[in-house]
Amino acid sequence: MRKFFTFVICFLALATYAHGQTTYTPNLNLALPLAEPNTWGSQYNNNFSILDNAVGSGGTTDTTCSTGSVFTAIAGGVPTCTPISVLAQSLSLTGDITPPQIVANTNDYSPTGLSTASVLRLSTDASRNLTGIAGGSDGRTLILYNVGSFNIVLKNLTTSAANNQFSINADITIAPNQGIIVQYDSTASKWRAASGISGGGAGQAADNDLTAISALSTTGIATRTATDTWTTRTLQGTANRVTVTNGDGVSGNPIFNLGSLAVQTDQSNTWTLGDQDCSACTSFKIPIATGASPTISGRIAYDSTANRYKFGVNGSTITIPTLAEIQPLNSNLTALAALTGSNNGLPFFTGAGAMSQSILPSCPDSGGNHLNFDTTTHIWTCGTSSSGGISGLSTGKIPKAASATSLADSILSDSGSAITVGGGLVVGSSPFLIFDTSGIASTDKTWTVMNFSGTIRPSTGAFTAGHVITVDANGLLVDGGVAGSGTWTDSSTSTGTNKTLRDALAGGTGNAIWTPVRASWDAGSLTPDGTNCADPTRQTINSGPTLYAFSCADSNSSTFDGHLTLPITMAGNLATVKFRLTVNDVDSASQVFGGGFKAMCRASGTTVDGTWGTAQTVAITMTTANNDYSATTAAVTPNGTCSAGSELFWRFTVDGTGTNTDDGDARVISVMMEQQS
Repeated sequence: MRKFFTFVICFLALATYAHGQTTYTPNLNLALPLAEPNTWGSQYNNNFSILDNAVGSGGTTDTTCSTGSVFTAIAGGVPTCTPISVLAQSLSLTGDITPPQIVANTNDYSPTGLSTASVLRLSTDASRNLTGIAGGSDGRTLILYNVGSFNIVLKNLTTSAANNQFSINADITIAPNQGIIVQYDSTASKWRAASGISGGGAGQAADNDLTAISALSTTGIATRTATDTWTTRTLQGTANRVTVTNGDGVSGNPIFNLGSLAVQTDQSNTWTLGDQDCSACTSFKIPIATGASPTISGRIAYDSTANRYKFGVNGSTITIPTLAEIQPLNSNLTALAALTGSNNGLPFFTGAGAMSQSILPSCPDSGGNHLNFDTTTHIWTCGTSSSGGISGLSTGKIPKAASATSLADSILSDSGSAITVGGGLVVGSSPFLIFDTSGIASTDKTWTVMNFSGTIRPSTGAFTAGHVITVDANGLLVDGGVAGSGTWTDSSTSTGTNKTLRDALAGGTGNAIWTPVRASWDAGSLTPDGTNCADPTRQTINSGPTLYAFSCADSNSSTFDGHLTLPITMAGNLATVKFRLTVNDVDSASQVFGGGFKAMCRASGTTVDGTWGTAQTVAITMTTANNDYSATTAAVTPNGTCSAGSELFWRFTVDGTGTNTDDGDARVISVMMEQQS
């Protein structure tokens, strides 16, 4: 460059010397000697003027450029300074590192060598989250490559220190053999994604189908007609059946409409020609609606309220009855329908399926009037009796047949509210129950029937107040004498007042008192598994009582056992029991202590094994620290026969994968068992 300007200066000096008169350019102060037009001298002056004008618009006269730029070339005759960021040749980033494999989700990632690295070759032992990278500074750029076999997920704005996090809008997954460029934004103090995912994640691989699609030149809906072959189609319909608007999709979404000849479900349809054949249909469904009542002729619907078919006739609604509501037609109904009907006419059968009618005459109930019917002529007549009605009766008396043709008063009177028997009353056939009223004195006696069912027992005589009433072998009530006292034994009288009932084992002579089998165990009497349910220890609850208790882990392997020997005097066999579990809450975390009780019985000489009956569950909800909570199972049926003197074993197992949510600190306090059957 310096040689170029030396040449220019020398040339100007010679030109000045030769012509004696010189002018200068305004920017570079270049000397322009006088020259004849259209000569080589005038051409040089013109070039110098161009150079001077270029410098005036941004050129340079020296190889020195400003900070951040370098001298690169003379473009169009003008020296040019180019920013360093414009690279004219290849770029090599040699600051790459391959850190140890990432084996956990990682925050504030800072592997050895990060401060001088520009490329990170990363790998993981499984899909791992990377929530941030340490060492960010203004404009720092890193290339992240996944050289492993599992995904690396860059997490958006989470977990890492705020100035190390990624601000990438959403999580980005870098699959194996993919990479991404990230750059640090010092204004936001965040790493940002400066590229998409490379290695197939952000671009579509070349494909013959894509080539065929790109070659399409007509508008319409793209359709694959064969392998690697595409064309455009336009959706079309059939006149008066289906119409299509924008079938090629160019002016908007294709819109389909049914024409006048198509049946539509959202409106009325009219069939003008032909039959609608539904012979192959399983059924034909008509409109169903609550209270449906069509009135237009030819319309039919099903009323789902009345559960009846209805159809319209000239503005009215006709209901079609069910078969159960219709009387089947037969010859008798036909004969009845054939009768014309007359005033006071009474229909009657003259034979099967044949009817006629007879006129009932006026026959007032007075003067002994009565109706007579002639079965031959089928004529009713009004007759009279010579005595003028029924004779020989009294008002209020219930009549009886005095003879085959006459009536008389009986001993029964009807007052309108009660029936009075004017003598003795005999009930039933022989042998009879006879009520004897001869012992009743001058005043009436009233029997009040108690509100109970049972047997009325007669007595053999009078009773003394305070004596015991007993029943003899004939079922009669008798005076049993003064009530006894002392211990109630086999030799006692049959009276039970002031007696003491004593079991045979307590000195009685054969009496038996049976009660359900009941048993309870405090925590110190129970046998935990020793691993998941710890052995009982002395514990003081809330500065109060001291007792033995233990806790169980939230595991299906957590168990504790108990057993007892059934009473040798037990009546029959024990069939079912219920268990009641009591626990004490340690915290107020609203947790559930849940599990199930199961049991077995083994008599003397039988094998004790691991065969239990069906378990029944309890689920105890605990909400307040130091409170006792209890729950009772449904009836538990033990395995084996639970006879008198047998051993009854039971086990409780924590439902670790189900109802139990206790975190292992609830105190087991006690278990109670009670026979149910």
